[in-house]
Amino acid sequence: MPSAPTPEPGNATARFNRGLQRLRERNYREASEDFESIIERPGPDTQRLIPAALHNLARSQRSAGNCAAAV
Repeated sequence: MPSAPTPEPGNATARFNRGLQRLRERNYREASEDFESIIERPGPDTQRLIPAALHNLARSQRSAGNCAAAV
């Protein structure tokens, strides 16, 4: 599977999609970083992504074995 592309820093949708791809590739730490970046650096297109980013952040942390952070 090809590596996740590097999105533009301000493009939350691209960062979200990269996080999903990294989650599918089982790159849980990197996926967590992508989802956290959406939550921590809000932008014009992040409001609609935050609920899904929180959900996928918890999934990636749980999959990485960090269950306490996933709660």
